[in-house]
Amino acid sequence: DFLHELQRIPEPSFAFKHVLLQEAAYQTLLRKERRELHLRLATTLEGEAGGSDILALLVHHYRQAEVWDKAFPYAVRAGDAALFLGAMREALDQYDIALAIAAERPDAVVDPAMLFRAQLARGEALVFLGRYDEAERHLVGLLPRYRTPRAQAQIHRGLGRLRSLQGDLRQAHRHLERALRLLEAEGDPQEQAGVHRDLAHVLELKRDYAQALDHARRALALAEAHALRTQLREVRRILFSIHFYAGNLEQSVRYAEETLAQALEDNDPLAISRSRIDLANVLLFKGNIAEALQQAREAVGLSTRLQLDVPLILAQTTLAQIYV
Repeated sequence: DFLHELQRIPEPSFAFKHVLLQEAAYQTLLRKERRELHLRLATTLEGEAGGSDILALLVHHYRQAEVWDKAFPYAVRAGDAALFLGAMREALDQYDIALAIAAERPDAVVDPAMLFRAQLARGEALVFLGRYDEAERHLVGLLPRYRTPRAQAQIHRGLGRLRSLQGDLRQAHRHLERALRLLEAEGDPQEQAGVHRDLAHVLELKRDYAQALDHARRALALAEAHALRTQLREVRRILFSIHFYAGNLEQSVRYAEETLAQALEDNDPLAISRSRIDLANVLLFKGNIAEALQQAREAVGLSTRLQLDVPLILAQTTLAQIYV
């Protein structure tokens, strides 16, 4: 009596009563049988919705099935999905799996652009986790490997964001200006808008609000001209921040509300949570305690439900400030 019934309808379903029994049964399978079993499971799962949990399961089963050209792209997609939700540790784990597959099985990498994206995203996850030295080594190591102007610009942008978080604003500005020069020849409006946005943030931290607004407005113009929705939302958020720290609270509220409205339209949970936190903070400074409290509670609730680690910490901090 090793199994217990999970359901009878629509189809009978059973599970082992103990994980050790499951492992013992698994070990009795020949390697070929295990691979075939994992392949059948992966093929079945591919018909499911592509949430981060499903993607991680697909990575697991395709790795066990040794179908590397499937395991690699699913690992990158699982990392992207986790990064989108702010689950940085899970994202890093998946990118590390993808890069290990690429190193050991180069033939599994059908799309070199996907490999580069995973390399960049791994650096981003390391930065968000506060592993700055490791992030720097990783990003600097990419410079001699990817020599196109666009790739070099993206790497310098990553280094600029890293330096900004480390408080080295001079070096951050240097990396971002270099990225912008490299992109001028490429004519890539999305990347250009992103670098202008990052430069605006660095200049805001340097309290050069006039120059920060200039770069933010350039980013906004590019985002609007080329219908870059994600960039448009991020630029509005930096405009919120610049006006907030410059003391222009009315404009700050305007951009916070516009950012939240777009995040809700896009159904982007991470952006919704961040936008509610931003709005709560500026409303608190304006003295609108009730509205600030409502936005902070919404952010805490959403971040808790979806296990958004970083936004949850920020939302709880904002909530504590309101109660104080």
